[in-house]
Amino acid sequence: MKQRQRPVPIKSISFNSPPKINTEAMLEIEGYLPDAAWELLEEQISIDETEKIIIVRIIGKRDPHLMAAQVVRKFQKTIPLVFKTEGKWKIQCNDKNLEIVV
Repeated sequence: MKQRQRPVPIKSISFNSPPKINTEAMLEIEGYLPDAAWELLEEQISIDETEKIIIVRIIGKRDPHLMAAQVVRKFQKTIPLVFKTEGKWKIQCNDKNLEIVV
């Protein structure tokens, strides 16, 4: 049986300080894994400078051979981002959206 992969539930996304142009800003992500058999995979990030959209996908996988009690496991992830142009940006992380002005 193949391991199951899917976007993990996200509770919130925010920046620890207001982003500035050409300066690294830290995107703080809080979410959870449905049970102890899930693990996070490396995030996927795509940036569209023209449309000013950043898409972050946080994916988890579950080993179907593991038995685990359904206990929610919280996680926090920090992703460094650099905005190269000013304007209104939209950040999407799985099912959460955030709009900011840089």
